[in-house]
Amino acid sequence: MRSTIRSLTFLIILTAFPDLENHPDAARADTAVSSAKSTVLTAIATGTTLANTMIWDTMLPFDHKVDLRERSNWKVVPTNLLMLEVDPTAATSDPGYHGREYEFKGDAVIENGHLIAVFRSAEGKVVVYSKADSYEKRIEIVPLQLKGKPATITSYNIIWNTGDETALEVSFSARGRTEKCSVIFSFDRKQIVEIKPGRDMKGISILGPIEYGIAPGFIGDDLIFDAREYPSINTLCVPAENTFLGLLEGQNSMLVVTWPEGKQQMKLVPGDK
Repeated sequence: MRSTIRSLTFLIILTAFPDLENHPDAARADTAVSSAKSTVLTAIATGTTLANTMIWDTMLPFDHKVDLRERSNWKVVPTNLLMLEVDPTAATSDPGYHGREYEFKGDAVIENGHLIAVFRSAEGKVVVYSKADSYEKRIEIVPLQLKGKPATITSYNIIWNTGDETALEVSFSARGRTEKCSVIFSFDRKQIVEIKPGRDMKGISILGPIEYGIAPGFIGDDLIFDAREYPSINTLCVPAENTFLGLLEGQNSMLVVTWPEGKQQMKLVPGDK
């Protein structure tokens, strides 16, 4: 989606689709790419019990391997940062005390009852895992201008962390460059992730194993895109009004993207591009 987008809603529905499990026409995975000046990513929850959101500090940045079950060294960031003070009571009574910011020692991880978002500082990307599929990786999110380039996450800033809702401002940078771009990622107790790129963002690239893409037709017929039908195309423009559905590889998850009316453009590119 091109940079005219002001907001975007991104939904991940992690439920089983029995009719698709043995479908003979499963296509190869595609990569969805979106670009926007202000973007919102959202995921819809299934009917399971919801849990509070929490922010983890891994205390050490991830290397090339991520093991989400090994958390012995992780630290939960408290919702009340006052508790990190040596004497919280004295800090509260000090009229000159205006709170504190949390300084991450490792990578940030945000978790609720349905998904885990891992902020990979060494690789400059955000990886979203599904807890419903044994911590299966579903999508990766990177700034559009950094796609395919060596990048890092340079800083985190907690906007809010209430237990019910969490917002984290993340700064990205190309490796060896001083220019930065920032994004605010917001989560709630449902399977919802909201992403709002800053002014310096050219857009958001969303990479996921899409087998079929669907542009719903609210008046006419739906348009269905099968990757095998476009073997030699590098970029496929999708004439979607404000909604796109992607049936993800594995046949048990669906990706839904929505955005407000405007001059937005949606494009799909092959997974190796």
